[in-house]
Amino acid sequence: MSVNDANPWAKSGVMVRNDMTQAGRSAGYAVVAVTARNGVVFQWDTDGDGYLDADARAAVDVFRPVWVKLTRSGTSFGASYSYDGTNFVAIGQPVALPSAAAKQDAGIFSTSHDVSQSAINQFDAVTIMP
Repeated sequence: MSVNDANPWAKSGVMVRNDMTQAGRSAGYAVVAVTARNGVVFQWDTDGDGYLDADARAAVDVFRPVWVKLTRSGTSFGASYSYDGTNFVAIGQPVALPSAAAKQDAGIFSTSHDVSQSAINQFDAVTIMP
């Protein structure tokens, strides 16, 4: 994945939440993303209100492709990144999201964090594993 520099927090990545159609209200929310100027970030909703309010960051070279991975085991979520798609490095520690439903929506996302500019990002080799 690569991301353009529309804003320091422009980002693209992988996300999960209980219901993607309920932005700002759906619990069980976590993302891992490549940002334009803030490395790779793992963000999550600590209180189940549907908003990301905690994060762990990895200062990495985002001027080359970066793979990201979001993993789940029960209600524990973890995030990692890789430069080769094989050797992944954890971003912070896994976190518990007790409000996560047994089945969640998952997908890729992109945001420019700037209403006056579009984010132009590239995704490749998307894989979802049970």
